Amino acid sequence: DTPLDVGRSQPVPELMVVGTARGSELRGRVVDQAGNPVRDGTVLAFGPDVTAWRQGGRRAVRALSDTKGGFVIRGLPAGEYFVVAVVDIEDGRWYDPAVLERVRRWATRTTIAEGGKVTHDLAARSLGGR
Repeated sequence: DTPLDVGRSQPVPELMVVGTARGSELRGRVVDQAGNPVRDGTVLAFGPDVTAWRQGGRRAVRALSDTKGGFVIRGLPAGEYFVVAVVDIEDGRWYDPAVLERVRRWATRTTIAEGGKVTHDLAARSLGGR
């Protein structure tokens, strides 16, 4: 989960890569206040560790809801997460620690086990406070 920086003059450390065929899945629907599906809502799933809130990390990810409001996020490592749906987030700001800190208060907390399947329906929120 942490980038490995290896310089040209440094020996490459011995690495062991471990994989699993038991992928996790977080799914659900994004709805408005009336319960109607929200298309293209941004669903954010991020862990409590602020140092993991970066683009390209495995513990801070996003998905867009489809035409029926449905979303699926696969492959999250086991652990605790905040999950929230936002309708007006600028592209490229979804992993900004200031934004994630702000939306964390609205988020649903969930725990995902290795290979676990979790479902949460989310009410879409606006960063503008609407």
